Amino acid sequence: MSYLEIEYRLVPTQSFTVIRSCAGCGGKAPYKNTGKFRVNANGSKIDVWLIYQCGKCRHTFNLTIYERRKNTDIPAAEYQRFLDNDTQLAEEYGREIALFQKNRAEIDHKSITYELIRLRHPTVGSICAHPIRIAIQNPYSLKIRPEKLAAEILGRSASQVKKEIAKGTITIEFIKGELTMKLAMKIETDRLIIRSLRPDDEQAFIEMASDGSLTEIFGDCSKCSHWMGKWIAESIQLEQENNPARAYLAYCVERKSDHTIIGSVGCTYYEDMKRIGITYFLGADHRGHGYMAEAVKGYVQYFFQHYDADALFATARVENKSSCQTLERAGFQLLETRLYKDLYDETAEMSNFYELRNDCSPLRQDA
Repeated sequence: MSYLEIEYRLVPTQSFTVIRSCAGCGGKAPYKNTGKFRVNANGSKIDVWLIYQCGKCRHTFNLTIYERRKNTDIPAAEYQRFLDNDTQLAEEYGREIALFQKNRAEIDHKSITYELIRLRHPTVGSICAHPIRIAIQNPYSLKIRPEKLAAEILGRSASQVKKEIAKGTITIEFIKGELTMKLAMKIETDRLIIRSLRPDDEQAFIEMASDGSLTEIFGDCSKCSHWMGKWIAESIQLEQENNPARAYLAYCVERKSDHTIIGSVGCTYYEDMKRIGITYFLGADHRGHGYMAEAVKGYVQYFFQHYDADALFATARVENKSSCQTLERAGFQLLETRLYKDLYDETAEMSNFYELRNDCSPLRQDA
């Protein structure tokens, strides 16, 4: 039997709630993430906790993140975020399943709110005409019935889905397993924040692509609302895999002053030349202010700190003077100019080839 393949990824939308005995309440009570950290430095050793609080009597519980760690083991940028009580970082740790297991903290699975991220989903007409196989990625090991999720995905009732399962016209592969989430990337420059993509960034990227200004990057953007969510979901997945020599790593660029999303920066792998290169784009409304060169500089510094690479590569069409200027302002050196057609181009174009060397040995850290 031939099945239509549907795939989604199940992710929590907020920190896990902890159920534990509370001295103030005299029994078990829900403890919620306060968004704050406690940091204790004793000589060269550092302890870091994420503070949870009883929702009834406000007693607190400290979830251990680092215990008796050398100060050199904790990236300086992350340590500063602990001191600043960075709420985004607190949310990231509040959804890291391995952290709760390490602390033997009981998660309240009934209170979990979640989102289904579409990875692959055919048209409605195709769904009605064929048997369906649904793969639901569950890296956080959320305890939610597969048939309930399938009903949400298909827009049917749970009873309908159960009948289809019994007939064999719907099969569900509930992919369990634990995932220790890498910390979401966040870089700050003078005017910008460069961070991990999130599902709620979709509309901003659709608006930037719809005016045709990103055609060089994405190709035909006339129907970008149909595929932008999938691109963001794929980008999030690739960030978790964290292998710049496999495909691409894309991040969001937003303006500090008003948190407007203005573009993206990251790296890509040139399969034809077996090299890792810089990639970037900027919405048309935000060009002419030097934002892109600033973002590229910030990302390049981050890249060389986190990956064992001695150089970053770049190409830009000669006619695209603004892109060439961006690379040059960011420190890239021109190597040569020649006709070039990569694996996805239809015709060869006169292109500049650039390189930026890493002048110091890479400092390996957890991304």
